[in-house]
Amino acid sequence: MKKIAVVALLLFVSILTIACTKKELTLPERIYKEYPEEVQEGVQAIMKEEEYDSSEYDNQVELMGELLKLYKKHGELKEYAYEESSNLYSFTLKDGTLGGAMLKPFDPMLN
Repeated sequence: MKKIAVVALLLFVSILTIACTKKELTLPERIYKEYPEEVQEGVQAIMKEEEYDSSEYDNQVELMGELLKLYKKHGELKEYAYEESSNLYSFTLKDGTLGGAMLKPFDPMLN
């Protein structure tokens, strides 16, 4: 009887340890999970998130890059690139359609 109690206790501790160490998803991972095949919708969704909107520009570049990396990894994008001079991520969807995300609003005074 003691052996069963010890085994049950060890099993409980193992399950509890696994549950406590479960990794929380990052913002790009959460957005990808919500829009796994809709790249444009995912790009729009991440830009509407408070975590994205309130972060510094360099962090926004990183978050968007992580999201696009997930889409490329899962075959939804052929390629993507960040163009610092225009603050633009451009990408090519798996069907060849071109897309992009301007991370800063267009400023006609600069162009």
